[in-house]
Amino acid sequence: MISGQDSEIIPSFQSFPSSEVKCGVSVNAINPDAYYGLIGSIVKTIEPETEADPIGILISLLCAIGNAVGPRPKFKVGAESHGSNIFASLVGDTASGKGQAWGVVRWIMDHADPEWVEHCVTYGLSSGEGLVDRLKDEELEPDDKEGSVQGFKVKKGATDKRLLALETEFAKPITAMRREGNTLSPLIRAAWDGQTLEVLTRGKSKLRASDTHISLLTHITREELAACFGKGTEVANGFANRILWCEVKRSRLLPHGGDISVLDPFVKPLAEAIRQAKNMGHIKRSNEANALWESVYPMLAESKPGAFGKAVERARPQVMRIALIYALIDGSNLIEIEHLRAALAVWAYCESSAKSVFEGYGDNKHTTLPPQEESEPFTSKLAKAIHATPGMTRSDMLRAFRHQNADSIEGALAWLEDEGLAHVVKEAGKTKPSERWFGGGKDLREGIISLKCDSEIIPVAGDDGKEGIIFLGTISEPKDNSFLPDSGIISESGSEIIPSFPMPLVELVAQVRAMGGKFVKEGECVFVKAPSPIPEAIRQATQAFQPELRLML
Repeated sequence: MISGQDSEIIPSFQSFPSSEVKCGVSVNAINPDAYYGLIGSIVKTIEPETEADPIGILISLLCAIGNAVGPRPKFKVGAESHGSNIFASLVGDTASGKGQAWGVVRWIMDHADPEWVEHCVTYGLSSGEGLVDRLKDEELEPDDKEGSVQGFKVKKGATDKRLLALETEFAKPITAMRREGNTLSPLIRAAWDGQTLEVLTRGKSKLRASDTHISLLTHITREELAACFGKGTEVANGFANRILWCEVKRSRLLPHGGDISVLDPFVKPLAEAIRQAKNMGHIKRSNEANALWESVYPMLAESKPGAFGKAVERARPQVMRIALIYALIDGSNLIEIEHLRAALAVWAYCESSAKSVFEGYGDNKHTTLPPQEESEPFTSKLAKAIHATPGMTRSDMLRAFRHQNADSIEGALAWLEDEGLAHVVKEAGKTKPSERWFGGGKDLREGIISLKCDSEIIPVAGDDGKEGIIFLGTISEPKDNSFLPDSGIISESGSEIIPSFPMPLVELVAQVRAMGGKFVKEGECVFVKAPSPIPEAIRQATQAFQPELRLML
């Protein structure tokens, strides 16, 4: 354990007994065991002086310290070795203090290990190539110049393989990961696993980074998370289960700010703890910790259903990585029972957060959105706006939704496009192509009959076997130039039309999806099945659209 004259000037680690630790207004309660040791003392001391959620500070501090101690300390499990690098994401609204949590951590790390802050923290995730280039190995390049060694010259690589990537707009790289050929997702997964990173540059040369020690700290709102992870790919491919998901809320209001200097007494002890930890090697569990591990192992290994289960599949290595950090900062070459208890408390909170944000994803044909604090998700609002104003540009959307930023809109558009609720048309511009957004999927607009429309078209087949389409919204320029209602069904000949109803069908579909519901057909009746009470307006619209819904199902 750390000792010496420096440790006498800070509050005792026992000054925060577990029975007295509280978590402010965090979404879920966290076991006070999480606030153990020097790390816990730092968090509890700064808690009254910041609006940030103490749990957000704790997770951010674990992430920063775990990276700063470097790649040497390891915990071995069978043939695998786990380092202290962790990936974490703070999930909360724009006023939840996510940025303030990092501000606190950056301050104390800048004073305890300024070299790490200056050289090992990068802001933003641009591309897989950029990530590897930052940590690339030394390489040989052909060189025919006089004085070269055997026709090659040495191109210097990174000397420090530690890197904490801080991404405060996580929706942006997640959206980029879904594009064909993007290498960011597989490289980030490989970085968590401790594998050598390799990527081809545009010039077809290979960048390689070995022995890296990469940590990831991200910020995202629940709404962005729903839009970006709605299709479930990032959940299914193991990207999500490498991340510790942590819901946060603002803990208090401080009109005049707080006093960051209360952390001054912790700077030297933290600096010394990090310095010692860098030189440690393989760490083992103590006998007491092994006994606790054996008792909780079945619970951690238990499979859980759906997307939530996939998001927490790596419970066991996640717990041990967190426990390793607590042990290292405690100056211990053994993971003691208190370190493991602290890690289990952090994991329990993160698992609860993951359940809150992921439960229900990918369980149905149509992706469901998680419960929202707002009465209506932004994706639903944006779908309605595009439906009501065909041809909207992103500038139009920013003006219409002033509380949203460009990344939120990009994430929502990606989800709407994947779900077939919106599509983009690119037009030539003076300097670059302009984008205009319309309702419905692009592949459905071609339809079965030749109509120009500003809405979603769904190909269907009637009970009589005749093909037709459902159209949602206003259709212009039909074959016979006749007036068509706002929504209904038209046969292949264009002669059979079912009258429109007050609520557009696209709005009904969007609202049912947004509340996590689905349409169920029993006999000749279609009704909505949802986990929450169904509004009367949706009941009435479902009854009115019985013919259309039967054809859709």
